[in-house]
Amino acid sequence: MEENWKSQTYLRGAIIGLVVGLIAANLYARAAEEANDAKIPALRANDVVKLGLSILGIVRQITELGGSNK
Repeated sequence: MEENWKSQTYLRGAIIGLVVGLIAANLYARAAEEANDAKIPALRANDVVKLGLSILGIVRQITELGGSNK
C-alpha cells in the first residue's frame, strides 16, 4: 500500500509537468513569433540561468510541502 501512493504521486507530477511544460512552450513560441517575425529566437545564457533558478525555487517549495506534515 505504501508504494501505491508514491506511484500515484509520480504519475500526477508527470502529468502536471507535461501540461505545464506544453503550455509554457506554446506561450513562448507565440511570443517569439509575434516579436521576431518567425525567426528562431536566441536564448541568452543569463535568461536560461534565471529560468533554472526559478524552477529550483518552485521545486524547493514543493519539497517543503511534503515535509510540512510533521
